[in-house]
Amino acid sequence: LLPGVPAEMQAMFERHLAGPIADAGAGRVILTHGLQCFGAGESQIGAALADLMRPGQNPAVGTTADEGVISVRVSAAGDSPEQARRLLLDTADEIRRRLGQLVFGEGQATLAQAVGQLLARGGKTLALAESCTGGWMAKAVTDVSGSSGYFLRGYVTYTNEAKTELLGVRAELIAEHGAVSSEVARAMAVGCRERARSDYAVSVTGIAGPTGGMPQRPVGLAWLGLAGPHCVATRELRLSPSLSRESIRLRTVRAGLNWLRLVLLDPGSLNPQTR
Repeated sequence: LLPGVPAEMQAMFERHLAGPIADAGAGRVILTHGLQCFGAGESQIGAALADLMRPGQNPAVGTTADEGVISVRVSAAGDSPEQARRLLLDTADEIRRRLGQLVFGEGQATLAQAVGQLLARGGKTLALAESCTGGWMAKAVTDVSGSSGYFLRGYVTYTNEAKTELLGVRAELIAEHGAVSSEVARAMAVGCRERARSDYAVSVTGIAGPTGGMPQRPVGLAWLGLAGPHCVATRELRLSPSLSRESIRLRTVRAGLNWLRLVLLDPGSLNPQTR
């Protein structure tokens, strides 16, 4: 996308596009590829790839952001498909090396696809217990074809009573700590895993807004729980209250899936410390 101000658009076109377009017209081959990342901001990823993103380089590297997912685009030009492909693959390999586990997939891959591949590869199963996301995480998981091979069930426990009736979360625990708390997220994950008899269970409870926030529990606060074969842990997520309800819910879903992805990559990283 180019800026709408004519002077800025002309300068950007001359600096960044005129050369590649001319190259394409001269019979050069241009190949593109994308790497999908989660767990760091666009500025942080940009800093890690700063030298690769300098204008006028071949391959050209750029980033875009979409609700926490950072896409890194690589475009390589060559005199032949083989030359362009070699440049593309070498640069993509270097990006993976620098970003490590921030990279969760290639092309148009989603976090749910990445999680599904890891569950299927390890022969593990998953169940979900959701409050503020209202089943969105389960939808993301089941959007992936073949998810019935590893996804067992999902609970949408939107009220306190549902958390108690369906997951066994003690009413006294909710009364003492509040529904949006580490303690309740932990109990939701444990209850979900026990009832579903799954290898892993992820829980989420939070305040998506725009109403319902309080000074000690503002809009954008969520607690995630993750129960595995040997351990259960919780993680706090704080998103900007200025985000829309939809954005808060989507980013919460993605944060939960990404945490599970990282644990599946390294099961030893799941420890009982609250973060």
